[in-house]
Amino acid sequence: MLKVFFSSSSSYAVSDLLTDLGSNMSINCDLDENEVYWILLKTADPPTVILLSTTTSPFYFNNTFRKKYSVQFKHRLVINNVTADELGVYYCMNTRTPPKLSNSTRIYFSGDTRIYFNGEFIYYLISVIICFSLFVIYYFFIHAIIVLPHCVISVSLQVTGDIGGSVLLPCSSTEPDLKPQDINVHWRHNGSKIVYDIVKAHYSLELQDQQYKNRVESFPDQYLKGNVSIKLNNLQHTDAGTYSCIITPSSDLHTVQIEISYKP
Repeated sequence: MLKVFFSSSSSYAVSDLLTDLGSNMSINCDLDENEVYWILLKTADPPTVILLSTTTSPFYFNNTFRKKYSVQFKHRLVINNVTADELGVYYCMNTRTPPKLSNSTRIYFSGDTRIYFNGEFIYYLISVIICFSLFVIYYFFIHAIIVLPHCVISVSLQVTGDIGGSVLLPCSSTEPDLKPQDINVHWRHNGSKIVYDIVKAHYSLELQDQQYKNRVESFPDQYLKGNVSIKLNNLQHTDAGTYSCIITPSSDLHTVQIEISYKP
């Protein structure tokens, strides 16, 4: 059973979904973005970043979410076997700045006696906690210091390069049983800029940011060994920052910090 009600403010809408425990349900993301985060907000808890939805397979911030959540076309979130733990307000958020939020979806069941906020208050609350969400995402991808269960996060490496020179950004899969054609690799700069993608053992430049065009190379002969490192050439001062290597469907996340040296 699924009933849909809508309430909205002048610029924001909250849809209420009444569901039965044990059922499956799906939620739309109304943002026209290549990549989005799905986030769950509960009344008494900080927001939970569930996954990063990409054009290929999603990256889960906790492996326990794999059996519960999946994504479909246009970042549509699917929740399997709904329990009380999944009740709350869901919204998607873009990965770039300035941040953009989707309209949110609040799911509940008929026997739920907890207090739910109205649409205007939820909009205000989400506007406030978006800062917290960005803080969590920033430290997860940029500093990689958040320890999450069932998620492999490497210690951030640091490399130094000269303007006009090159640097190697190392990254390898920790799951040797995965074949190259079974994984997708997403290299991102400071959590959002698309540097390089490897999709099922083939590099993909379709969504690559222009600033990296003709400056990035990988090593296809190393894919079989799980080596998905890249080399960044013709370094520029804007290349400084943190690079994340996200490997799906595993939960591998490796980060490399680039510092640019300036020779007199």
